[in-house]
Amino acid sequence: MRTSLYRYLQKDGKGSWSPITSKGSYEQDVEVALESGAVKMTILSVSEIVRDEETDKKNLKYKGPLYFDIDCKEDIYQTIRSGRTLVDRLVDLGVEEADIEVYLSGSKGLHVIVGQKVFSAGRPVKRLPAIYKEIAMELFTFGMDMQVYCEGRGNAFRIPSVKRDDGFYRTRITHDELLDLTEEGYRALVSKPRNITFPAPVEKESAELVAIFQEAQKEVSRKQKEWSEAPELSDEDLQLIATDAPPCVDQLVEAKKVSGMASYNQLSMQLATYLVRVKAPADKSDHLVDLLAKNGTSSSYTSEVAKREHTQGVLQYVKSSPQVKFNCGAMKSILKTNPCSSCKLREKVGGMAQSAGSAVGVVTDPDGYFEIGKQGMRQLTNFTLKPTQIINEKAEDGSEGVMRTSVMMSVIQRGQTVCKLKMPENCWSSKSNFMRAIEGFSILVFFGSDVDLQKLKLVALEGIEDIDEMTDVYTVGVQYERLGRHDMFTYVEYKHSVNTTMITGTHQLNGRVQAFPSVMELKVPEEGEERTQEALCSWLQSNDPTIMARVVGWFSSCHIKEHIFDTHNQFPLLNTWGNAGSGKSETVKLAQHLNGVDPNARECSPVNVAGITQFAIMEYCASSTTIPRIVEEYNQSKLTASMYTYVGEVLKSAWNRETRLKGTISNKRSSGRSGATVTDYPISAPIVYVSEQQPKMPALVERTVSVKLSKNTKRGRDRHFNAAKLNRHELRRFGKAMMLSAVVNTKVKDVNELFLDAQPMVPEDLEDRPKFGLQIVFVGLKFFRSVAEKLKFNDVVDLVDELEEALYSELHDQGEQEMMNSLLQPRSEIDNMLEEVGMLVSTAELDTGALMEKGKHFTVDGDNLLLNVNLTMFAYKKYCAQVLQERPAISNPKDLLILVRDEDYFAGMGHNAGVLGGKPFIKIDLNKMASKGLDAGVFRAAK
Repeated sequence: MRTSLYRYLQKDGKGSWSPITSKGSYEQDVEVALESGAVKMTILSVSEIVRDEETDKKNLKYKGPLYFDIDCKEDIYQTIRSGRTLVDRLVDLGVEEADIEVYLSGSKGLHVIVGQKVFSAGRPVKRLPAIYKEIAMELFTFGMDMQVYCEGRGNAFRIPSVKRDDGFYRTRITHDELLDLTEEGYRALVSKPRNITFPAPVEKESAELVAIFQEAQKEVSRKQKEWSEAPELSDEDLQLIATDAPPCVDQLVEAKKVSGMASYNQLSMQLATYLVRVKAPADKSDHLVDLLAKNGTSSSYTSEVAKREHTQGVLQYVKSSPQVKFNCGAMKSILKTNPCSSCKLREKVGGMAQSAGSAVGVVTDPDGYFEIGKQGMRQLTNFTLKPTQIINEKAEDGSEGVMRTSVMMSVIQRGQTVCKLKMPENCWSSKSNFMRAIEGFSILVFFGSDVDLQKLKLVALEGIEDIDEMTDVYTVGVQYERLGRHDMFTYVEYKHSVNTTMITGTHQLNGRVQAFPSVMELKVPEEGEERTQEALCSWLQSNDPTIMARVVGWFSSCHIKEHIFDTHNQFPLLNTWGNAGSGKSETVKLAQHLNGVDPNARECSPVNVAGITQFAIMEYCASSTTIPRIVEEYNQSKLTASMYTYVGEVLKSAWNRETRLKGTISNKRSSGRSGATVTDYPISAPIVYVSEQQPKMPALVERTVSVKLSKNTKRGRDRHFNAAKLNRHELRRFGKAMMLSAVVNTKVKDVNELFLDAQPMVPEDLEDRPKFGLQIVFVGLKFFRSVAEKLKFNDVVDLVDELEEALYSELHDQGEQEMMNSLLQPRSEIDNMLEEVGMLVSTAELDTGALMEKGKHFTVDGDNLLLNVNLTMFAYKKYCAQVLQERPAISNPKDLLILVRDEDYFAGMGHNAGVLGGKPFIKIDLNKMASKGLDAGVFRAAK
């Protein structure tokens, strides 16, 4: 059942307001309003009938579009220019023009409206006018009216094409009309009603406006709490500092002694609050605003004009927000030094600011924290703490949300920040833990007890919910979150992160990982930059085109692996194999640069699994989401049987990010009935394993894109490889462009479209997993090509097209297709067993103690191989134990009889007194066996 919402109508422009039940859309409500003779209607619908004195406005919910009102008094041309600026900013944020409505108010103003579903789910929201006010301040243009974001009934606009008292009309115009609008054109357009059709809204989501809306929600919540608790100077106190600005304001506009952590927006807010609350005259206000614009620094507002305009917007914001109060504590928080010594308020307000810790008798002073008791003041510390950032991790129990694990603190002595500490949650549990947290940093002393520490915690963490939060992660690469209907991708490397909305510093890597990427400090290539294009061209030609197609495609698709996982929940591995000197290791090491890793750098070389521990390989393969992990020397001859199997199982887990568990003894009381804790390790990395032969584990092989290298495939291409290697850092720069494209510009649906384009490129008759692996290769090539196109790397685009065509031809060429199909067929345990049995048969005549004898263990009847089940199984198991020294793929006759039925070459079972001594046998079709790539000739040739 839909909850009723209400709008308010006004019939004569100045009279009383009448509520109506909203029909659902603005257009439907306009029809009702016109039928009732109304001339104005509220923009937003509200969740209940508003009774001025009785209604708690904080609990009201509102629904409706984002709206802006621009009015530059008598300067209509300035109004038009500001309107164009605002529309341009919205378009730059990714809002479609069809979703931006522009109206001339009819007098001298202009209204801009954006549908609610462009940046949210479109549901009723508490404090929505206040949220829109925050957005308006973020997008402020000269002349923007902040008074229109009132709560209660809400603001109203005149209904379009309803005549005003002055004879003009509120009129909607097109974007082209806004571009060409003049003052005369304005007057002409509002002089009569219009009845034209406008493009229907597409309600396309703008990721950047979504981020601004979500940040505005947090800001409203933060300010609501801050303003409700902030002390307020009386009118008498304000008069003391009205004529001459107090020292703190002088320091602020000089911008020399402000805190390095104070933003230009914070400086503007404090200055505007002072100017509005002391009712400063216009000339004084303009002078101080000009000084701040000249002296202040900002990464967002890069010119004096932009800074001045922003501060003017904040002034309008404060004028419309009576709850914003000027107080000494807020000013001190943004200054490096204490400015109070020469202030007229000093004697009246006092020199020592008392914090919210007054409830436990603890106050804050430049000399540290003090406890006030019957015996006077007792010093607890010689420093104070200022929380700057909350560090979160995802909850260990797998539930939604995050849990706080530590807080970054600025440590302050005598007004100066002496260091920054990461204070873990357990540091508050005892004096000894707290002392460990502060040891080794400056001269920090805690004089108190465990009880005092709890009091200190209340003071130090007061208001912590309002500060920025950072999420700790244990994996490098792209992290994916689903925020309602929105995809949020965040790339993380050591000391850096950037997300879909280009906000940096929201995530941080906890600890260090092997083979970490490093691209955030690199410069993205310029359009058409020759050096980068030449390096890419050399790399693309450094081996056979069908080999490079697989390598380039797979490494490129790693950038969008999280996009792929969202839909398919799987991602193939890559195996480069071949003889010594074939270049298999050097090929993947060079390709790693595309994902930001320089394998020649310290701690970035590939991992050799010979001699590695089980935990180390698991940790390595769980340390990334989109940055490839290179596993060298996965050769059965160099590993124990158990380690070879274990590593294979870990590699196989990477296909669908299976979790492996590690248990440890713990002394925590919450460790469960066994007294142990279990840590989960999702095998989340894309993995390349390098070997001399293809592995025998069928489940691993079918999950792998296999690339066989040899000296022949690279012959004549050494100059290309060497040139690419010499300029390998250009590949990392291009890799940064690919990463940013994946994180900022690519949505899950875009990757799904790439998959649709890739489907016709792969033969239909392949098995599902090998087919998926090749689709990933083509998706990666298309993604690589799209980034090269944007950079206008035309030669690179042409070479990628050639690689794609070469791989397509190899897969679809009639002569090679049979060979490719046999190579790409997934190998089963039965296949592996028959290959080993074939080996026994081929060596039977050379060994007097042969394990397989024709006529006893097997025989050939035309095109069919007949195998004595029990004797063959016995000989196979003995061969595995004595010769191969490994476990058999199949260990008993019963499993053989069950599994062989699933193979295409199974031709039935038999029992004939004249065949194989009358023992039961299975019948194998040798032709179908050969079509799967197995050697059937060895059985035909046996004597």
